[in-house]
Amino acid sequence: MTMTSTLVDALTAYALKTAEEWRKGWEEFREKLREEYGDKADDELVFYVCYSSVYIGVRPWPRLKLERFRSIMTLENALKIYREREYGEDVLKSTVKGLAKIVDLGKRDALANAIGFLVREAEARDGRLRRYITEVRDALDLQHRLSRIPGIGDKNAPIRVRDFVFCGLVKVDLRLIDIPAAPPTMRVLKRTGLIDNVEDTGQACNVVRREFNIVPMIADCGLWKIGNEWCEMRTARRGECMAYSCPIFHICPKEPIP
Repeated sequence: MTMTSTLVDALTAYALKTAEEWRKGWEEFREKLREEYGDKADDELVFYVCYSSVYIGVRPWPRLKLERFRSIMTLENALKIYREREYGEDVLKSTVKGLAKIVDLGKRDALANAIGFLVREAEARDGRLRRYITEVRDALDLQHRLSRIPGIGDKNAPIRVRDFVFCGLVKVDLRLIDIPAAPPTMRVLKRTGLIDNVEDTGQACNVVRREFNIVPMIADCGLWKIGNEWCEMRTARRGECMAYSCPIFHICPKEPIP
């Protein structure tokens, strides 16, 4: 067995473990929303997952702030504001930005634009926003739809396709989707020697499809988590690593990133 195959096996095992943890987390969150909102839970799920995408990449993840925001700005409340003739979308966006300021959420313009878009789509479907997700043909169609939402775009759409599959809202073939090639993922691929250039997203997508015997977006779960939690850019530039608890520390060649 070569070093590369041993390394890929270790990455695969960790990816599968991480993917299962994330899947359970999303299922539990969906169940929590069912307890809160009943038959409107999936509409609220789509609303929250999509507008919270504005904060993908923000560290630390503003979980408590988003929870406070979500408790007030539900889809139902947003639709009430939007449907008032004297209010409409402009007042809805102002309300969103005001509430975001109160709970200390940043990126308020982007958040307001995302919610404005989602409420328009919900209104076009009699308030059933989940149809924006469930009426798709396949994973690529869902990826395209999600990419239209402010705050998601082409970069984050594959992530949200995976999340909606994990929570059980849709059943589409994730094999059609390439990895989003986020910086943490690219960092791990370069440090392990699987790619030559941390900027070459095309090579990254090809390598993941060629070397891993699992769905690319599942492989991405482990790659991203390792890159986010252990693989630091500061030490990567020097070819060093002190992340002794990293699941691939014992086998990673720790290639430097120029």
